[in-house]
Amino acid sequence: MQIPLFKPVVSEEAIKSVVEVLRSGWLGTGPKTEAFEHSFADYIGVPYCVGLNSCTAALHLGLSLLNLKPGSEVITTALTFISTNHAILYNDLKPVFADIQPQTGTLDVKSVSNLISEKTGAIMIMHYGGYPCDIDEFYALSRQHKIPIIEDCAHACGAIYKGNRIGSHGNIHAFSFHAVKNLPAGDGGALTVKSQEHYLRLKRLRWLGIDRDTFQRNRPGAYEWEYDVNEIGFKYQMNDIHAAIAFSQLPYVEQQNARRAQIASLYASRLANVPGVSLLKYQNDRKSSFHLFCILAQKRDDLVKKLRENGVAVSVHYRRNDMYPMYEKQELPNTELFWKSVISLPMHITLTDEQVDYITDIIRGGW
Repeated sequence: MQIPLFKPVVSEEAIKSVVEVLRSGWLGTGPKTEAFEHSFADYIGVPYCVGLNSCTAALHLGLSLLNLKPGSEVITTALTFISTNHAILYNDLKPVFADIQPQTGTLDVKSVSNLISEKTGAIMIMHYGGYPCDIDEFYALSRQHKIPIIEDCAHACGAIYKGNRIGSHGNIHAFSFHAVKNLPAGDGGALTVKSQEHYLRLKRLRWLGIDRDTFQRNRPGAYEWEYDVNEIGFKYQMNDIHAAIAFSQLPYVEQQNARRAQIASLYASRLANVPGVSLLKYQNDRKSSFHLFCILAQKRDDLVKKLRENGVAVSVHYRRNDMYPMYEKQELPNTELFWKSVISLPMHITLTDEQVDYITDIIRGGW
C-alpha cells in the first residue's frame, strides 16, 4: 500500500476554467484574477484581497507595507516553513524567535511578550497546521505595545477563530494556494487587508511599482502604454491561470475541510492512549483547517522508518529554522522537544477511513 502525505484534488470546473483562460488570449493578471480576489475577500470577510504568485511573496509584501527601519526585529516562530522567516530577511529585518506552546505548535504569547523591546518592529504569527493561535491575546499585546502583526495563514484557509475566518481578525494576512494546500491552485498566494491604502499600494508593489497594470491599461480597448513608477516593486502578481483554478476550487473548501476534520477525528480516536504517542490539544473556541495532522512520538525516527517501510508517506513539519546558518540560534526548549518528536501523518480528502485504519494499526503495533 502506498499512501501519499498530500494529494491535491482539482475540480472539473477548475479544469474547464483553465481551458477557457488558455483560449481567451489573456493569460496574465486579468479578469480571472480580479474575480478570484473579490470572491476570496468575500469568503474571508474583508474588503480587499490582492492575488500574488506565492505566500512567500505575500509575506514579503505584507512586511513591506509597514515601512520598518532596517534592522528592526520581528518576533516570529522557528517552527515554520523557511519562507516565513526568509521574508523577514528580504526586508532587511532581524528575526527573533519566540517559543511555542508544546500542545499546539503555535507561538506562545508569554514568550513573545518577554522578547518585546524598543527594537521590535512587528510580530509574525503563524497558524501551525491550520490551527488558529491565540489571536485575541496577540492583538491585545499588539495594541498594548503599538506593534503591528502579520499573520502567516498559509495552513489556515477556512480555519475559524471565535466565529470569524482566519484572515479577517487583523490588518495583514498572507495565504498560500500551493498545490498541497487546502485551496490548491498549483501555486499562488494572496494578502487579505482591511485598509484601502494598503490595498492600492499592494497592487503597485506586486507589479514592479507600476501604478496601472497591463490589464488596466488595456481596458478601453486601445492599449495605453503610459504609467508611473513611484517606488521599487516586485514581479509578484497572480496570473489568470492560477486564479481560474483558485476561483473554481474555492466553493469546495468548506466541504473538503469538513472531510479533513472527519479524518482528524478518526485519527484521534484510533491513537488515543497509544503508548509513546501524544496528540495535539485543541480548544473548542476555534476550528482548524487541518492542513496537517500531527502527532508527537517517542523515538520518532524509528516510527517514521516503520511507516515508510509499510508504504505510508510521512514528514516532519518543521526543522526549527534557527538551525539554518542564516539565522541566529536561540534557546527554545518547547520548540526543540516538539520538532524532535513531531510527525505529520497523511492528510488529504482522498484518504479513506480504511487507509486511516491501516496507518493507525501500524502505529498501534509499536515501533
